[in-house]
Amino acid sequence: MDLSALVSALLNALARAALDKEGMAGGAITGTALIDTTRRRLQPLDGGVSALDSFLSVPSDQARRLLLGRVLSEVLGSDQSFAADVGNWLPPAPPEPTVPPKPTSPPGSPYGAPSVNSSGNTFTGGKGPARNITVGNKITNITRQGDSKTILLLLTLAVVLALSVYGGAKVFSGPDGNRAAVLSNANAQAVLPDLSSMPTGWTTASPPELRPCGDNPNCPKAAGAAEFRGPNRAWARFEISGFDSTETARQGYQVVTQENDGKRLAMAPTGDQSMAYEVSSSDATTVIQVGTTLLRIEHGAGYTTGSYDMPLLERLAAMFAERSQQAQNGQTPTARVEGR
Repeated sequence: MDLSALVSALLNALARAALDKEGMAGGAITGTALIDTTRRRLQPLDGGVSALDSFLSVPSDQARRLLLGRVLSEVLGSDQSFAADVGNWLPPAPPEPTVPPKPTSPPGSPYGAPSVNSSGNTFTGGKGPARNITVGNKITNITRQGDSKTILLLLTLAVVLALSVYGGAKVFSGPDGNRAAVLSNANAQAVLPDLSSMPTGWTTASPPELRPCGDNPNCPKAAGAAEFRGPNRAWARFEISGFDSTETARQGYQVVTQENDGKRLAMAPTGDQSMAYEVSSSDATTVIQVGTTLLRIEHGAGYTTGSYDMPLLERLAAMFAERSQQAQNGQTPTARVEGR
């Protein structure tokens, strides 16, 4: 493995070790042994151990992951013996999957998509002679000029009208009426499932709790986690990161999905965007972006089954995404796993 792949593999193994210290960290070493060995190697570095401990406390936080990644890159790049040990402990990362190109705007439409809706507020595009912007009960007609300044004016006016109608408090939403709202700490914690949300036979290993990130400007506004144990020692861990905008959440999703080194798994689309990947033969992870939130679920099999349950992971993902959307819609999250 090259240096970047080695760092990514070690970060993923440490994240798994934070969840299950007694289990295997994805290779030929237990979680406890991997953490202890890494901590000893980082002790001579100023801030090395603190970066490791900070990451282990909230492994889903991207600011902490990036900080520890820089430290590990320095150590692995200068210590060939440690790098060789890590390479022997951990399996190599599979090749990156081919990503299809993004679709372009349909021909003949200089404005891209014909309309943008926000909670009933519509900007009508197309190639006609005029544009109508509808916000609440206000309708503004703008004559088409056909240049970029006009487009900018239209979009700016739409925002100004929205603020004038709703006083800046109304959150933009899609045509299905679902909102994208910034969640408070309490709301983010409520998104995390409780025992009543889980299938029959599961127990609480770690109740929903907030995991403050600190003063780093890259930290999410709210972060939390919950963990459950199922029959035959199966387990599932839920993590939420709430950001200040949908764009920040989208960027976080891109960072997480581009850094993972597991085999991509087919899974029903969930939330605004989602993906799942295999961490090892016994556990898998899914990452979901819903509005301003970034959700992550890790699911592993017990010792008797030996393999993760993909249909169960899909059901857990659908429940978690729905709870996030309910919170952003201003509702109390009540979604539960179907087929209890």
